[in-house]
Amino acid sequence: MVRGGFDLSGDLRIEHDPIYESIFPLVSLRQVGMRPKLYARVARFEAALDSKARSSNKSWTNMAHEFGYYDQMHMVHDFADFAGGNSNEYAKPDEKAFSGTD
Repeated sequence: MVRGGFDLSGDLRIEHDPIYESIFPLVSLRQVGMRPKLYARVARFEAALDSKARSSNKSWTNMAHEFGYYDQMHMVHDFADFAGGNSNEYAKPDEKAFSGTD
């Protein structure tokens, strides 16, 4: 974790606190309900889905690169983990909703 402040000259002063860095994941787990890396994955995935919903003409490959995924396969894994499917299923309308059957 980085702590900082401004010195008298107005320059930013940054200090690393190794004790806080070691307990930060535990504090995050208690306060947020997930570890920092998982939270970052979820936030990135939600941002990508939101962007895709607003501009559906973008390809999933472009979305993966825009949101900092190493490659499209990493985004595919996040789809499986967080949405329980894949991007092709997300893009299709729910056919049951239109067919009138359950």
